[in-house]
Formats: sequence, C-alpha cells, structure tokens
Amino acid sequence: MMIRDLSLQEMKQIHKTCMKRDFPANELRPFQSIQALHAQSRYRGLGLFGGRDELLGYGFFALLRREDGVHYLFDYLAIVPERRDSGIGTEFLLRLPREIPDAASILGEVENPDLESDPAEQAVKQRRLQFYLRSGIQETGVLSRLFGVDYRVMEFPVRRQHSPEEIQELYRDFYRSFLPKPVFDRMVRVELAP
Repeated sequence: MMIRDLSLQEMKQIHKTCMKRDFPANELRPFQSIQALHAQSRYRGLGLFGGRDELLGYGFFALLRREDGVHYLFDYLAIVPERRDSGIGTEFLLRLPREIPDAASILGEVENPDLESDPAEQAVKQRRLQFYLRSGIQETGVLSRLFGVDYRVMEFPVRRQHSPEEIQELYRDFYRSFLPKPVFDRMVRVELAP
C-alpha cells in the first residue's frame, strides 16, 4: 500500500463518486469550495492505494498556515466499503505523520456520542470515536457545535501535544478562515469540556 497526494482531478472524481456514497449529502462541501481552497494552497487530498491505482481510502484536509507551521484539519476520511474493518483505516492514520512531515498538528472532529439520544446512533458514534482512539488520535478536551452538530475535537500529536486552550484557538482559527464572520458567530461554538 502507498499513500500519495491526489491531483485536483482525482479529488474531483472521488468527490463525485466515493464521497457521495460515503457521506450524507448535507455533509458534503461543494467541489467548487474544495477547488478554491486548493488553488490557495489551503486544501490537500491524500489517497491510500493498493497496487498501482486501486483506491483503498482517502483523506481530505483543510490547511491553516500560521507562524508555528502548517496545521491540518480532517475534512473527510473514508475507506472504500469492501475494505472497511480490515485495519486499513488504522494503518492509513498511523502513517500520516510520515506522509505529511510539515504538519504542526493534525486535528479531527468526531460526533459526540454522549449527546446522542438514539441508542443505535449512539453506538455508531461510539465506534467511530473508538476507531480514532485506537489509531493514536487523542481527545483534546475541546467540544464544538458546528451548524447544529456536536463534536469532540481530536488531535493526532505529530510534534507535540497541544493544550486544550491552544486547540480551542487553533480550531476557531480554522473556521474563521473559512466562514464569513456573521456565519461563524451564528453557527460555530467552541468550548473547553467541563
């Protein structure tokens, strides 16, 4: 297996096919937004391939460049359905620090299972959280509510583990860089866990 950068054309194809299968329509960023961020060097796609060109999985990241380095935020992560539950997702995550050596941090969001009232949905969200924890991604003590969805903010420490306060500010900076101020003020809440 190998991990490599995806071209914009490959990202477009993955968006059109895989992502529409792997994510609910209301969670998909329009490709025009990905294209615009990519043109500004603020978006990156990595593909996990078996053999020459068999796509096994992909990770799409938003990038934030600050004085302390380049910070990555998972926008999407998926393994193709026929290869899920095979350990490939964990391997993909464990190899990320080597594949993106410029990363000052790698952040992610996991829907908060503690705030789910439906037992079946809560179990799904808990499995997702456990997958990330098994892969070395750590809870940060930061909670967010984005567009009405509650998340736990996670960090894959690559150089050092950031404090909850640092993560809170970094995470806010990501969303401030994407959203107009009125939308950010209305739709984004980021707080330290009690």
